Amino acid sequence: MPRGTRASKRKADELNGEDEPQVPAAKVQAVKKGTRASKVKSPKAKAVKEEAKTVPEQDNVAAAGVDCENGQPGASDRVPGLDDSNDVKNQVVANAEVKGDDMKEWKKIARNLKAEPIDSARAGYERLLRRFPFADHYWVQYADAEFTSKNYDRVEAILKRGLLSLLSVDFWLFYLKYLKEKLLGENSKASRDRGLEKDARKKVEEGYEYALKSIGYAFDAGLIWKDYIAFIRTAVCDSQYDVGNKALAIKGAFSRAIKTPVRNLEELYKGLEATGVVAPEVQQEYMKAKTLYDERLKRLNEVKIDYLPEPCANSEADASRLMKWRAVIDYEKKNPERVTEAELKQRVRYVYRRALSSLYFFPEMWYEYSLYELRTDDVVSAKTILEQALVAIPDSLLLNFAVADSHELQGRIDLARAVYGRMEKLHPSSIAFIQSMQFERRVSGIMGARAVFRRARQCNKCDSSIFTAAANIEFHCNKDPRVARNVYELGMKRFSSDISFVLHYIRFLEHLNNDNDLIEVYERVLTHLDVKVAFLIWERYREFFARFITGGGQLKRVVAIEKRMREAFPHRKTQLTGFTGIIHRYAYLGQYPALAADSAFYDRSKKLSFGPHARVFLDSNNTNSEGFGDPDDMMAASHRAIVPIGGPDVSKTPAIIRKLETYLPSSLGEDVKPLPVKFIVNKIEKFQLPPKSLFGVKKKRKLDVENNDMDAIDIFKKRRK
Repeated sequence: MPRGTRASKRKADELNGEDEPQVPAAKVQAVKKGTRASKVKSPKAKAVKEEAKTVPEQDNVAAAGVDCENGQPGASDRVPGLDDSNDVKNQVVANAEVKGDDMKEWKKIARNLKAEPIDSARAGYERLLRRFPFADHYWVQYADAEFTSKNYDRVEAILKRGLLSLLSVDFWLFYLKYLKEKLLGENSKASRDRGLEKDARKKVEEGYEYALKSIGYAFDAGLIWKDYIAFIRTAVCDSQYDVGNKALAIKGAFSRAIKTPVRNLEELYKGLEATGVVAPEVQQEYMKAKTLYDERLKRLNEVKIDYLPEPCANSEADASRLMKWRAVIDYEKKNPERVTEAELKQRVRYVYRRALSSLYFFPEMWYEYSLYELRTDDVVSAKTILEQALVAIPDSLLLNFAVADSHELQGRIDLARAVYGRMEKLHPSSIAFIQSMQFERRVSGIMGARAVFRRARQCNKCDSSIFTAAANIEFHCNKDPRVARNVYELGMKRFSSDISFVLHYIRFLEHLNNDNDLIEVYERVLTHLDVKVAFLIWERYREFFARFITGGGQLKRVVAIEKRMREAFPHRKTQLTGFTGIIHRYAYLGQYPALAADSAFYDRSKKLSFGPHARVFLDSNNTNSEGFGDPDDMMAASHRAIVPIGGPDVSKTPAIIRKLETYLPSSLGEDVKPLPVKFIVNKIEKFQLPPKSLFGVKKKRKLDVENNDMDAIDIFKKRRK
């Protein structure tokens, strides 16, 4: 095992956070041996009709079903009534399309499928279900189209692919319909030989029992119970003994059905009452189920499942949909039915699948589902879910990062590296290369990180941040300031006009505490930097000579720089001359001269600048058209010591407001996070005042009396009004 891999695994074992729970080492090894990196390529979708060049090795839905523990049905179990030897596979699967998010086009395809003959619609169904593997409505429609055309081999192939893993009541009802037709239909052996009918009915009953065992917990499973009871009623009785057994079977089915909080619960209970007297203990079971039914119904009525998922629109409606589905999932996780852990997992999986059928394009829902599987020690299922998520939403960098982290934490370093490599190729950007660089530094050392940096330099979509990140890795992680400075100098060849990059470089040199190197860089950049963005560098340069140079500062050099600043910014002459031009010398870390005469001067003056009077770093994307940062953003970044003293006539500002200004973060020191001024003002502007005063007439009168308001106390005046 490579040294980096061992180190990564050791890190994964040490981590024990709530968001990324660990699993037993034996299970991790089992996954490493039994799984391979996904071969799905996920290029950015351009059109629904474009054919995919690569396809997952296994069906998305079939892959999602993982065997449950303690005898619960799993995706690999044998389904009663389906022929094990039937290996018919649709050839169109190999050409199935797995990408594209044009929902209008997909819905158009879906609408047209039902009207087409199955031979021509089959490829469309395969494309649709490969793209949306949880669209159970179209699974049923697809299987039913094959069933209508008597393509029973294909029907069974479809059932095998999705029945156990799709977790759909409608799909199970179709399976039971097919099973009855196969064993008891007009062309069945039982229809021609009465002696075989009893055995055939027994096999159908086994199918019903298996369906209830597999999905009887689902809220809509009441439909399966109703269908089961209707099937029992169709039994032909040859004797009074058979009649009695049939009645007992019907009553027994009703008694079992009303113990589960399913839809149609009240209808099922009425059916039980029609069979005779209901035992008290059965009534108690019904009341318990009814209570749970009401709680579950209240939450499920808030959510909606469409035939095809709606794309994310980044709206309040989307946030509401997500919140409501989370409420359903959280309710099931609390185990209201008090079932075993294995049964609880079935229920939680079921609601996650139903949620994904609606929130298919929400990466956070996929990730939360995979975390649940990890918390329940199911590494295989968690891995499969993440791979499905990348097929569903290939364009989410957040999801890709989360998937890579999950692989890394479980020791699957090669799979994590494959995810980063895919992001570099399909979604090249600074953040993709930066994350890849940090990953390689963790698992393979500095040489791996440098290899990523070399690739990033060849990508024209990377900006200066890739150089800053690489230099930080060299300086902080590798403790090599020489290489770090070489990286910055390499970046200066491309981004010497990028104020953000220049400020990061200056900050790095300040850490090295080498005055000569710092002065050399200041002078170099100020000679060619655009005047629109150079003001910040000038202020920082002035600050450096005033406070931080070796020996405690050189006032003569400060005066010389102030003169150069006036020459460089003639349009700001009033702010850089006289008293306003030197006040920066006396303001520091939130402290400034503030006696009465000083405050009067501030009130008469205009705003000076937005420059740092402490050691600050500002991103270039905060500069406005004049080259000076946005006032609010700049004040937030610099924690400047001087209070705002310009703009409107502050002499008219009420005293209470001026007092309030002294409590703002800009006056409390550089470690205090500034308030989001724009956000607060925006919220105040949008706030709707109530149509009436919060204080009623009686309350106002009481306050007036307490304050000795003569108009409120004078009864004669009140009568005249």
